[in-house]
Amino acid sequence: MDKNLADTFSAEVSEESINKLRQFENEYSEQAEVEAAEKVINAMRYYRQYCLMKLKRRSDAIRSLLEEDKALLVASCTEHMRRVRECVEQNQKLLEMIVHCGANILGGSVQSALETHQLHPSTEHYMTKSKSILKQLVRDWSSDGTHERESCYRLVLNDMEAFYPSRSDDNQQNRQDIQVLVTGAGLARLAWELRKMGFSVTGNELFSYFMLLTSNFILNACHEKEEFTIYPYVMDFSNSWCYEDQLKPIKFPDVNPADFSDGDKNSSKRENISNMANGFAMCAGDFLQAYSDAEEHFDSVVSVFFLDTAANPIAYIRLIYKILRKGGFWLNFGPLTYHHEDSDDTLSLELPFNSIYGLLNNVDLN
Repeated sequence: MDKNLADTFSAEVSEESINKLRQFENEYSEQAEVEAAEKVINAMRYYRQYCLMKLKRRSDAIRSLLEEDKALLVASCTEHMRRVRECVEQNQKLLEMIVHCGANILGGSVQSALETHQLHPSTEHYMTKSKSILKQLVRDWSSDGTHERESCYRLVLNDMEAFYPSRSDDNQQNRQDIQVLVTGAGLARLAWELRKMGFSVTGNELFSYFMLLTSNFILNACHEKEEFTIYPYVMDFSNSWCYEDQLKPIKFPDVNPADFSDGDKNSSKRENISNMANGFAMCAGDFLQAYSDAEEHFDSVVSVFFLDTAANPIAYIRLIYKILRKGGFWLNFGPLTYHHEDSDDTLSLELPFNSIYGLLNNVDLN
């Protein structure tokens, strides 16, 4: 329901009716959020059962073999399946921790969803996301993901260093005064790196509970380097060189997210990231809605693998220009593999690079 619907009717119905309509809209929105959170919580908590069902099918396939073929595989496959199940159990424990951490810290719709949740079968779509979030932890918060992060995040960090070089003179603008927005923040690693450089950073992520719950866990529940172990490839049976590839353990995080001291125990930069007053915040919500009123609020906007998530790239570009202060910078990195291209539910524009580049020089956007 349109959030301004009650205001549209204000000239035609009584104030009492308007208030009732607004109350209905709020309740409708809150219930929708709880339902969205419940679907994600259920998918995370259903992970074990989903994997065990998949493993049963593989065991059934082995049992269906001819006896002479079965004899070639049974011993090695049986032991491998046992180890796979152990890894699945460990992954499930981690997912449970993510869910409960979210309920304790985020509260609201997450807490309500968990209180009313009863485990039930999830869809393939949601289970794919549950498996994917484990791999995203590898990319953003493990040493195994360093190369991939360096290929994109490092370019942004180097540019920010060039635009705002470190200054020791107290009369010069401090990085703490520079407001940076990271759009499509995902699991918050890039936002964290920018905060570590000293900037005041806000990370914005579309209202994806998979991302919100997991980034919340990283930022608020991880207190040591390599504190947790996951097995993100345990259900990947294709393209393996050997069984051990599938069982590869990944430790995360590769840094202590609560520590900005660069290893110096006496550093004055040591601070807890959950303290929003220290210049780090995460904002959940649609970019176009969340920042529609933030005119000239940010000194820099950073977007990595974000622009092609727009149904209308012009709207993204226009808003970025609006929220940047005079002389500010927009740093963008990523392809134009438009997310809505094959969607039957969304009307979308898929513009080529030269059109995007032309829009950036359109004075009407300035």
